Amino acid sequence: MKSIKNYFESIQNINENDVLDLCKSKSGIYRVKREGVNFFFYFNPSNKKQLYLFFSGGGRSNSDITFHRWSWADICDGAFICFEDPMYQTFKIQGHGYFYGSKTRSFLMDIKSIVDNICLANGLDNYQLTFVGSSVGGYAALTLTHHFPGSKCIAFNPQFDIVKFGCPFSANENIFELNDSFKRANILENVIDSKSRRFISFNLASPKDKEQLSLLENYLGRIFNQGVNTVSNNILYLYDIVARDKHNVFPDKVLFPYIVRWLSSDNLGLNDFYSLFTSYLREVYSLSDRIYYLSCFTRILRGIDTAGLILPSETSMQKHYICLKLDGIDSRIHYEIQIHRNSSNIIVCFHCENKDLFGSMMDLFFSNLSNVTSFNYKKTDHAYALFKKVDEKTCEVEFNELKRKTFNIIKDRFL
Repeated sequence: MKSIKNYFESIQNINENDVLDLCKSKSGIYRVKREGVNFFFYFNPSNKKQLYLFFSGGGRSNSDITFHRWSWADICDGAFICFEDPMYQTFKIQGHGYFYGSKTRSFLMDIKSIVDNICLANGLDNYQLTFVGSSVGGYAALTLTHHFPGSKCIAFNPQFDIVKFGCPFSANENIFELNDSFKRANILENVIDSKSRRFISFNLASPKDKEQLSLLENYLGRIFNQGVNTVSNNILYLYDIVARDKHNVFPDKVLFPYIVRWLSSDNLGLNDFYSLFTSYLREVYSLSDRIYYLSCFTRILRGIDTAGLILPSETSMQKHYICLKLDGIDSRIHYEIQIHRNSSNIIVCFHCENKDLFGSMMDLFFSNLSNVTSFNYKKTDHAYALFKKVDEKTCEVEFNELKRKTFNIIKDRFL
C-alpha cells in the first residue's frame, strides 16, 4: 500500500452524483464539493460487497487534511472510505470539529447524502455498511448509524454530549446552536436501539470518557460494569487501562477484525475474550508509553551537560524519570528529569531524598540554592527539592543553567 502522502499529489474531483464504483474506481483521495463545502475522503476499492466508512478524529492544532486509520483499509473485507472532518478546512478551527457544520447545516447530513448516492450506485443496502471511528470519529459513526437502520457501528471512546466533552466553537453564534433541529449537541436518544448493531468501548481510566459513559447510564437508567455489557444487540466493552493518553486507549488494528466478526455473528458474546482483549491492550499501550518516554529521554540527554555526572544513575520507565548522580557524592543527592504525561510537561529537579542525611543545615542550603537558581524550593517530610516546570524545547537550557549554577556549590558542600 502506498503512503497516504503520495495520494495528495493527485486528488480526484468528483460531483456528488458521479458514480464511485466500489470495485473498479481507483484508490486515492477524492473531493466532493457540495453547496460550497469540500468533502474529502480516502477510498480503497474491493470486490466484496461491503463498505466500511471511517471518520477522522479531532484534537487538532492545524487544518491539514487528515485520514485517521487510512491504513486499516487493508484489513477490511470490503471497500473502504475514510471521511475527513470539513470543519477544519471550512472554519479553520482547532480542537474538535465533530463534523458539525453551521447553525442551519449539518456536515454529517451532507455525508449521509454522499453515502446514499454511493449505496444507490453500487446496489448496497444498510446491512452492508459498517461505520467506524474513535472519539469525535466515534460520535460521527454513531450519528450516521442511526440514519442507516440495520447497519453496524464500531465506536471507540465516543462522545454523546459534545459540550460536556469540549466544543471549541460552542460560543460561536454563527456556527453553534444548542437546541438545533439536528440534535447534534447531545445524541444519546439515537445511540442505542435494536435496529443496528454497535460495538462501543470506553476506557474507564479516562475521566472524560467515564463522564460520557455516565451520561449513557443516566439516560438508560442502568449501571454498566467493567467488562462486557449488552444492551439489546449492542456491545459495550468497558476496561480500565492507565496510559500516557488515557482517552486514546482503544482496540487497535489487530483486534478490529475480531470485532467485525462478532458484530456479523448472531452470537455477540465477548465475555470469553474480555481478559484476552484487555491484557493485550494493556501490554500494547504499556510498551507504547515506554517507547515514547525512552525516545524523549534520549533526545533530552543528547543536549544536556553531563560532565561530572553518572549517566544515568537510575531510570524508571514506570514513573518516567531519570536520575543523574554526582560522581563521588551520596546517590540520594542527585539531579532528576521527570516527564509528566508528555514532552510539554517536564520537571527539572535537584533532590536530596533523605531529609536527615546532612542535618538541619540542609534547609538553609536548599533555600540559598533556590535564590541562586530561581528554581522553586519544596521541603517534604522525606526530601528537599529544587524544581522548575519546562518543556522539551527549554529543558536543555534550564537543566544546563541549573547545573552551571549549582554543580560546584554542591561538590564543595558534600564531597
